[in-house]
Amino acid sequence: MKAVIEWCPNDNPPSHLETLIWWWVVRPDLGAAIAPSAPQELKEIIDHYILHN
Repeated sequence: MKAVIEWCPNDNPPSHLETLIWWWVVRPDLGAAIAPSAPQELKEIIDHYILHN
């Protein structure tokens, strides 16, 4: 059986923030690459995750 995650964005096209969050949820290892283009609140969440994992 193949595992699948379906992305159902709120907007069409999805907002920049929603896209960044989606990428980070699916690939948290990309946090350092995502953070520079993220709003401050998301940067802080990513930084906290990186520091504590």
